[in-house]
Amino acid sequence: MNIRLFLAAIAATSILLSAAAAQQPPGGIPTGNPRDRATEDKIRSDELERVKREAEKPENKDAAPRFPSIKEDFEQIQIINNDVLQTDVASSTLDYKRLSIAADEIRQRAARLKANMFSAAADKQPAAKGQDEKEQRTAEPQDMKSLLTALDSAIHSFVSNPMFTNLNVVDAQKSAQARRDLEQIIKLSTRLRKEADKLRKASGN
Repeated sequence: MNIRLFLAAIAATSILLSAAAAQQPPGGIPTGNPRDRATEDKIRSDELERVKREAEKPENKDAAPRFPSIKEDFEQIQIINNDVLQTDVASSTLDYKRLSIAADEIRQRAARLKANMFSAAADKQPAAKGQDEKEQRTAEPQDMKSLLTALDSAIHSFVSNPMFTNLNVVDAQKSAQARRDLEQIIKLSTRLRKEADKLRKASGN
């Protein structure tokens, strides 16, 4: 199954929805041109129809059951991040229990995405030249808000990876970057959950 093709449709829909949301002023009143909205709807419809035709090809039938899980996880890590984690980071008072639950769900979904999208052999592939040194030089976030910001960045990097939108070129580096982003999401969400649990116990909640 062409997983990239399915995710391209999901990513395109997510990007269009994010762009539309960004154009809305406080109060949620859309300011976009109706013609633009109609064009976006047509693009989404065409892309999903193309995905459907691809999935119906005989050579893609074997992996078809994975698509609903991938689609759900791909969308939900963004929704949970935007609606829970990043909403809380803007608040003066953090809800540690809520953050812990949300972080753990993102961890589980990212781990499932990695398992569904990449073979076990991919984990044994060496990192790109200089990648290990770059990661070692990157300061690890320590406090809650830094962890939330870093997780947001990792999720954005993953969902905006060109491998999901440029289907004409199979780029091993882009695929490897998507896998590393998922690993970073798993790592950061695990740390975020542990930190939230520690702070919740310390506060007596």
